[in-house]
Amino acid sequence: MKIMIVDDHQGIRLVLKKHLELAISDQYEVIECESGEEAVKEYMLHDPNCVLMDFELIQMNGYQASEIILRQDPKAKIIMVTSHDILSMRKKAAKLPIVDFVSKENLSELAPILNTLLNKK
Repeated sequence: MKIMIVDDHQGIRLVLKKHLELAISDQYEVIECESGEEAVKEYMLHDPNCVLMDFELIQMNGYQASEIILRQDPKAKIIMVTSHDILSMRKKAAKLPIVDFVSKENLSELAPILNTLLNKK
């Protein structure tokens, strides 16, 4: 199993990796990206089971990167993760067929989402 973490802050990527350790009991590999451009490129190379995508990234934001990834792979499973949980971002993210939208302040919400998502056959 492969999980891609896309965030421009190394500290947040580390925090998300710690949450993955708590949420997932199976073996998994983490692919880290620090930009939307890198995420688009690496997604096609690694074909991850799930992407944790920061909404606010420099240059190509998480919404734009998700849009491109979903065009290339409509079955991509993307969870939008952001520190600015505001209604306008949720509405914009809802326009894409993403799995969910999680605030960085409530990362405990990730475990049940990931378990449900990754345990589906």
